[in-house]
Formats: sequence, structure tokens, C-alpha cells
Amino acid sequence: MKTRAQLALVLAWTCARATFTSYPYLQNLTESSVVVRWETVTMEPALVEYGLTTAYGHSVVRTEPDTVHELVLAGLVPDTSYHYRVISGPDTSADAAFRSSAPFDRPFRFLVHGDTRTDSAAHQAVVDRMLTVAPGSALALHVGDLTENGTLAEYGTFFRIEQNLLARVASFPVPGNHELGNMDNWHRFFVLPGNERYYTARVGNAAFHAVNLYEPFTSGSQQHLWLESELQADGADSAVRHVFVWLHEPPYTTSAAHPSNFEVREHLCPLFERYGVGIVFCGHVHAYERSLVNGIQYVTTGGGGAPLHWDWLEPEPWTVFRLTCYEFVQVDVHGDTVYCQAIKPDGEVVDSFACEARKPGLGEGGSVRNLKLPAVVALPSVARGTVNLAVRTDKPGHVRLTIHDAVGRPVGKLLNQPIVPGEHFLMWSAASQPAGLYYAVLSTNHGCNAVPVVLTR
Repeated sequence: MKTRAQLALVLAWTCARATFTSYPYLQNLTESSVVVRWETVTMEPALVEYGLTTAYGHSVVRTEPDTVHELVLAGLVPDTSYHYRVISGPDTSADAAFRSSAPFDRPFRFLVHGDTRTDSAAHQAVVDRMLTVAPGSALALHVGDLTENGTLAEYGTFFRIEQNLLARVASFPVPGNHELGNMDNWHRFFVLPGNERYYTARVGNAAFHAVNLYEPFTSGSQQHLWLESELQADGADSAVRHVFVWLHEPPYTTSAAHPSNFEVREHLCPLFERYGVGIVFCGHVHAYERSLVNGIQYVTTGGGGAPLHWDWLEPEPWTVFRLTCYEFVQVDVHGDTVYCQAIKPDGEVVDSFACEARKPGLGEGGSVRNLKLPAVVALPSVARGTVNLAVRTDKPGHVRLTIHDAVGRPVGKLLNQPIVPGEHFLMWSAASQPAGLYYAVLSTNHGCNAVPVVLTR
């Protein structure tokens, strides 16, 4: 707690008015602390008031004037809602609230998005929807390509769009290929663990590892050795039940815009499999795609605002679901179970799945399956003209069953009404549709599921 004299010195500072050039946002959330960062046009002292209510009661102050402000709020009580505001000279930010890191025995939520460059309107729409599920979220992972070229002006746009989100949820980004031209600005704007280019974070019963694909990562490299050491530590820690990795380029994709990153597949995927990584989040492809390989979910969530990639190659055996759209992923961790939803800006859940802990360090056990989610089965899954679909739901409510082509465009609607729990059978007459891959997508208030259907002629 600072003295009244110190606070008075800050509040009485008589410099010119301090216009915020970047509003306060959260960085480097740890088990007991978080960094509040902001910038001002003029040289100003810095003060953060914080507490359990808008009366605050605690403060951190730096009397030396500067334009860049990074203050640490330490000694936070785990899994607790805090209010805060910042004061620089005569300027005061609006109140914002965040939740401190969850201990290993508490559930928590985190959000994942990426490729937010170029289209500010689309980026804003994604962030606005994220804000509706952000309260209580611990952190927001970004899978790279925050801006087009990493310029100061582009980062200004990025933080203006994400201002309300990042004031409430700590941001943990990983570099994409569009960050490479100006890593100085990366280090200017982000306060991250380790060397800030690749690093580890911990929240609750999970470990998070950010991998930088634009520094050496192949076997024997410093980054590869670091990652294996971190994964081994996860396995030795009984409090770690889930391991998540995020990086920019997916090792498994069927996008025609970018190929799979085979170096990642060769050098990193064996580590993921050996040490029990549950989900790998990626970007680079400006769409949503989910692949399942050797028990690991590879989730591409590149629909954050960059121009969408509409063209797809033929699906692979590991392809689970793909859809060209703007979106983000919401992840809820409850004990040994992780629930994920891919959500469009209009709130539609386009994909959902659940997975269980894969026993870090053992490389065994765990499963990836849909848990208590609505089910849809195609009979047969390969058909000439007519497909029978069985729908099963355990809860009453409104149900929608739609058919989408391989790039996610809706081509049919079979059901859009309330139904009772149980099994229901429908028929899709597909004689007018060309041969190819389709998805039957079942959506309810309790989740979403999809099944592939192949039409032949």
C-alpha cells in the first residue's frame, strides 16, 4: 500500500493532459499477479488502483514520469474478481474487472482466436462476441498474425478493437509470419513470460506452451529442448492435468490456401503425442478446422478478421470438421474434462467437442469424444441419393439440423423446431446435389455436433 504522500504526488502532477495512446490492458497473468500496461502521449507518472470493489483500496504507483506504463498487481487472491483503474496525470481510465488465476482444483475458461489482421469490421465483430463470454475468463490466446506488418499504426488499430476485451482478460499471443517484420514492436507491446517469443504459462490444472515457428524448432534446437523440458515438467507435476500448445501454422490442414506444416508434424507432433498434449491451437488458415490425430485435437482458429480462405482440398482421414467463417474458440476446463465450442460472431456454435485429460508425461490414456452433446448419425455415411439421419438428444429444446457443403455453405435444412429427448429419424434427399463431401450439422442450446456424408454418383 502506498502512502498518502505518494498518491498525492501522482494525483497532483501538473504536466499537460495525458491522452491514452493505448488504454489499459492485462498481461502476464500468473498464480498471484498480473501486469497492467498502457501508454500515454506525454510523460506522466503511473498509478493503478485496484480491489474487490469499485472502492478499490489498494494501489501501485510509479512516480517517475514515462509514456510507457507497466505496473504489477501482486499478492492477488486466486480465483477472485478484481476491479481496477489507472491514473496518469489528470487522466483516469474507466473501471474494468478481471478474474485472478484459478488454483488447480477450480474450473476456468479461456478463449482462443487469431489472424485478426486486415478487416477491422470482421475483427470487431469477433471481439464483440468474445466479450459476451469473456466475464470470468482467465486468458485469451492469440495464434498469431495480429496485424498486417506490425507497425505502430496497425498495433494502434489492434488495441483499439480489442481494448474492452484485453482490459478484462490477459492476452497471451504467439508470433505469426506477419509479425516477423517488426519484432521490436512485439516486445514493446507485450509483457510475456520467458523470452516473450516462446514461453509457458500456467492456469488452474493446465499448462500452456506458446511455440514460435519462426525461430529454430527442429530436433536439437534450443526451442525444441526447451519445449521437451517443459513437457517433462508437466508430466512430473501431479497438479497438471491438461497440456495445451498454440502456434501459428497447423501441422494438419486440408486448406487449399496453405499446406500442412510438415516440419511441425515431423519434429513437434511426436513430442505432443509422447507427453500427453491434449489440444494444439493453430491459425494461418483463415477459417475453422478441426483434425484428430493420435488422440490429439488440432484446432485451426484463423477466422479472426483476415480475408477468409474459401477453397479446400479433399478431406483426409483425420479431418473432423471444417468451415470457412469468422469465429473464435471458447474453452471450459472442468477437472479432467475440457469442453470446446467454435462460435461465430452471431453467436452460432458451429462445432463443439469435449476431451479428457491425457495424463501428461505418460503419453497414454485420455480420450477425445463428445460428452453429453447432441448426436447425429448418417446411415449410410456414403450414399448415392438418399441419406437417413438419426438424431439423438438427451434434453428437450430447440433443434436445428442443416446440411453444409465441403466449404461450409448451407445447402439444406432438415429440422428447425423443438423436440423431445430421444431418437428421431429424418431423410435427406440429395439427388440434386453434386457428388462430394457434405456435413450434417446438429445444433441445440446444449451444444453442436457434425457428421460427414459423402455423396457418390
